Amino acid sequence: MEQQSSETAQLTIGEVRYLFEQWRAESRPRTPIPEELWAKAVSLCAAHSVNQIAKSLRLSYSDLMKRVSKARRGTLPEAVISHAFVELGMKANMPAAEYIMEMEDRSGSKIKMQIKGNTGTDTLQVIRAFWEQWI
Repeated sequence: MEQQSSETAQLTIGEVRYLFEQWRAESRPRTPIPEELWAKAVSLCAAHSVNQIAKSLRLSYSDLMKRVSKARRGTLPEAVISHAFVELGMKANMPAAEYIMEMEDRSGSKIKMQIKGNTGTDTLQVIRAFWEQWI
């Protein structure tokens, strides 16, 4: 088994493409791709992008990506795979928001607000008040 995986890692895209072409020529249409060929395709993704391999071997990108993801998950320790909620305290590190809002109604009345940081102002309430005075 160890010998097979090191042999697979040494194959080039061209060699694997040849194996796929050979298999396609010998098999019936709609026959599932053998696991051995999938394994060779997945091993190429260690050195090349999934997109490049999928195009070169004429494979479905999503099918290849699923197999690559599954293979990568199998190599990670369980502690890395486990899912947990992690809260990041990013508000303290983020710069204060700044935006400018301008409105004009049909009669030409205008309002311009420049807001920097969290002022506690409910901008939606200000907008409603502006428009309601003309209704």
